[in-house]
Amino acid sequence: MTPANPSNRDEVLYAFAVAHPVPDPEALDAFTKLYPEHADALTRLAVELMLEASQDGAEPVQPVDADAVSPAVARAISHYQNAVYELETKSASVVPNPFDGLDMTEFRAVAQAMHANNTFMTKVRDRLIVPDTIVARPGFCNRLAEELEVPPAHVVAHLQAPPTTGAHQNYKADTKPAAVTQQTFEEAVRRSGLTEEQQAFLLGL
Repeated sequence: MTPANPSNRDEVLYAFAVAHPVPDPEALDAFTKLYPEHADALTRLAVELMLEASQDGAEPVQPVDADAVSPAVARAISHYQNAVYELETKSASVVPNPFDGLDMTEFRAVAQAMHANNTFMTKVRDRLIVPDTIVARPGFCNRLAEELEVPPAHVVAHLQAPPTTGAHQNYKADTKPAAVTQQTFEEAVRRSGLTEEQQAFLLGL
């Protein structure tokens, strides 16, 4: 049941998801104006819901009039549309890994520039994070694309592909690797040995 007057963050997100399982720009804009303190969380949730809907065959969100909604909503919808376009035009099996070619020094430099550590960035590189929970964060994806010097769409396509941990591990010939368990973006941030400052930075992107 949708709360009549949602107040805390979880209630607001729940009310939005129930009212708009396949949100449109106008719905997101209206909710962010009603609850500006939860605008970032609402935007991430809307992008995640739209991506899930597009993968289930729902009608794609139409191009948004940037003058009709807030700048944050316009950016979120643009990010979503770029992600969907990339998913539709690229096969996951041929998506280039933007981390390929980085030596250990360069990899550490990217991690440092992202205010992260090697553990967290390895999860990103090997796609050990649930795709929708990281793709729904355009701030993180765009920042990572800048550091890797690739288009944001390449980062999104990489993150949507299957996990690749097997490529970075050695197994005995008679031993199969264990099934890969992905974490949500927030779980990955919380469980990678990052400092509180690093966690706050990443979760704020």
